[in-house]
Amino acid sequence: MTSVRNDYIVYQYTIGANGALTPMTPASVPAGSGPRQITLHPSGSYAYVACYDLGTISQYTIDPNSGGLTPMAPITAGLQPFTITVHPSGQYAYVPNSNGNNVSQFTVDPNSGALTPMSTATVVAGLSPVALAVDPSGKYAYVTNGDKAISPNTPSVSMGHSPPCPTRSRRVGPLVHHHPRRIASMP
Repeated sequence: MTSVRNDYIVYQYTIGANGALTPMTPASVPAGSGPRQITLHPSGSYAYVACYDLGTISQYTIDPNSGGLTPMAPITAGLQPFTITVHPSGQYAYVPNSNGNNVSQFTVDPNSGALTPMSTATVVAGLSPVALAVDPSGKYAYVTNGDKAISPNTPSVSMGHSPPCPTRSRRVGPLVHHHPRRIASMP
């Protein structure tokens, strides 16, 4: 659980057999300024937090026995990162930068979990992107934007294998919320 108050921390809990949450020891670990969302790597070994205020991603290893987080060095993302999504393969991570109108792209080190910017570090998104989902096949990425549109990225962009193609935003119907915050893809 992240805190967006002035304490800039991630709270840690264990889950009891009855579903009750109990604070771990330590009860929290430091995060960057303005932590917004925590995401787990598919391996369960790493966690990442988008830190909105400073444009960084806090990175953590996860202890396999206790589940506790150990901070790694943060990495710069873009202007006001809102969320982070890890590709189903665990090899890539994507960060919508809500004030940059783009998405930062990273590779994930398989041994340490550390993020490294791709050679094409960002791709264009729509106005004020805040969330990104990768379809289960790993071929496509979809970004929700503040202009009530979804930006579908081509397979080459979502996989980070070639220079990005221009993305096209598409309005997604009259019932879309003013500023969509999340998007998901079913397996």
